[in-house]
Amino acid sequence: MVTSCRFESDLRYQLILLFFIIFLCEDSMSKCLFCLIVKKELPAQIVHETDHVIVFADRSPRAPVHLLVVPKEHVVNINDLSDAQSALAVEMLRAVQYLAKRYGNAPDSGFNLISNNGKSAGQAVFHMHWHFLAGKNIYEKGISL
Repeated sequence: MVTSCRFESDLRYQLILLFFIIFLCEDSMSKCLFCLIVKKELPAQIVHETDHVIVFADRSPRAPVHLLVVPKEHVVNINDLSDAQSALAVEMLRAVQYLAKRYGNAPDSGFNLISNNGKSAGQAVFHMHWHFLAGKNIYEKGISL
């Protein structure tokens, strides 16, 4: 089970990550942080992978289990998902079902699935992704991520 996804001890890795987030264009596929992870050019703690979807641990977890469900194809966010890409969304949902069985909260495999779409909604990496959160009730004390 993924219980901690932090890489705080590796300062060099954090600096590289910071460089990619701050200095690179947010909409350039060749410089997209998640595209680089998909191509295995940046390390990630991968927990599940199919031909079209990759799931890896969030580097700044907000719950005991905090995973990112990411399409391998670069799509900026849900608003940019075309009709032709609907099968991609279904495959992402299938990955979430797998994660729920493996990491979901007992007794009902409960989890939260969050998607930030656009800068005003808090999207920081402009490659569509869903946050899979488990092991914490984010509503217990009001929404607290």
